[in-house]
Amino acid sequence: MRQIGRFQLHLRELLLVTAILPISSWLAAEIHGESAHRKYVAALHKQEAMHYKGIAESEILDHHTMFAMDMNRVCRRVEYPMAEAEMTEAKRIRERAGGLLAYHLALQHKYERAAYFPWLPVAPDPPQQQ
Repeated sequence: MRQIGRFQLHLRELLLVTAILPISSWLAAEIHGESAHRKYVAALHKQEAMHYKGIAESEILDHHTMFAMDMNRVCRRVEYPMAEAEMTEAKRIRERAGGLLAYHLALQHKYERAAYFPWLPVAPDPPQQQ
């Protein structure tokens, strides 16, 4: 028995304290690491969402625009109409980007929430739409 100030520590109490401290330190480090990983995954999904937001909110023009320089070195703007197949494809791409935007925003919010509760398990991600 050893007296420290007003407290007395018995050998078994000392062993218990020396066992609990490293375990709790390890557990805190693991939880912090898991939280940091989930914040990183949330940031990746945010970046993807911003990419698809730009595509989904872009305007579909009915013409192509080119800039051409003539023989006198004068730059002119040349516009020519877009084919119907190109318009259809542009609309399809924009609609798909809207779906992918919603998918990545949902995963961003999921992982941001999971970062605040790193001791809870995270459900698997839903499959990405094709």
